[in-house]
Amino acid sequence: MLKIKEDLKNELQLFKQRELPTSVFALIIDGYHCEVKDNSKVKQATCYIVLGIDLEGKKDIFGIYTFFGKENKADWMKVFEDLITRGLKEVLIVISDDFPGIIDAVKLAYPLADHQLCFVHLQRNVRKHMTKEDASAFNKSLDKIKISSSDFDEAVLKFKELCDEYLAKYPRFYCCNIRKSRVLFCLYEIPRGIKKAYLYHKRR
Repeated sequence: MLKIKEDLKNELQLFKQRELPTSVFALIIDGYHCEVKDNSKVKQATCYIVLGIDLEGKKDIFGIYTFFGKENKADWMKVFEDLITRGLKEVLIVISDDFPGIIDAVKLAYPLADHQLCFVHLQRNVRKHMTKEDASAFNKSLDKIKISSSDFDEAVLKFKELCDEYLAKYPRFYCCNIRKSRVLFCLYEIPRGIKKAYLYHKRR
């Protein structure tokens, strides 16, 4: 049993230290909140998960990092620093939820990368900030925009027109979404065939 445990620890260490490719098409990142036993105490922790997709569409887990406490920008920066140290220098696009500070963290780590916020998380936020009836109508319209828009400018324009309909009732939510419209639809600046494969990213 001790040998098996030691072998697993060695394999995990090799996994954490392995060299990464110099460039990838996409990184899909997310934080999973959990509880971890630390000696005799159980503490709140966040598991930071990074999935890489190369230019041929092959997926690989680049890293799993656990830090005590809630998800935060400083720990995401530690994750990105480790990825860069292990060789990952260039990323075409990063896909994430809308965690506060993540946009700045991505820009600091990979300034040339595009950043796409997850539509699933956007629709969840809509349900949190709007009435049930309004949220249902908004998300149905959002689905139509995703399907029917042919390019970035068209998608952003349609999204603004949709948000304008709800400005009077939800001014704060409106301003937040309008400011982030470029990172909500940046996948539309990528060729349509590639965009289709990654547009509907969902959590595990």
